Amino acid sequence: PSNDASSNCIKCDAGRWSSNLSVASYDGCIACHTGRWSSTPGSATSSECIACDAGKYSNKAGVDASSKCIDCVAGRWSSNDGVSEWSGCIECEAGRWSSTRGVDQKGKCIGCDAGRWSNVTGMDASSKCIACDAGKYSAVAGVNSTSRCIACLAGRWSSAEGVSTETGCIGCDAGRWS
Repeated sequence: PSNDASSNCIKCDAGRWSSNLSVASYDGCIACHTGRWSSTPGSATSSECIACDAGKYSNKAGVDASSKCIDCVAGRWSSNDGVSEWSGCIECEAGRWSSTRGVDQKGKCIGCDAGRWSNVTGMDASSKCIACDAGKYSAVAGVNSTSRCIACLAGRWSSAEGVSTETGCIGCDAGRWS
């Protein structure tokens, strides 16, 4: 027979820890802070609570698995570990979008295609980018204002929307002007 007194003691649950000796109840086990998790029962220090990965967050204390960290929604990103609130996931800038959940870098927000623009932040699809008006073009991706769509030069025109190069503006026929 084992004389190990600790075998009669109950471990703190995964997601909780206690550095105190002689804890008398479950309430003595401290929940891992929001943005952190631990799958190890009986943790003795808060350092055993691991930060949720970049691109994820957890707004609950006492999380017991990394799978319970929540992906930032499409159109948002976070490069920080241990984010504890949804608001810690930052919106993609105007003129940029991401359809992917759990994005961990600002650079993974994709610019609207040349010839398109948007002044909306946090977009989750390229379809939300707006075509430059007919008679204008933009050769740059990631444009965040219609004012960045450039008018065709005098004597040139375009009836198409979303033109992405200056050569998309065609010259007027002989006897006509623009």
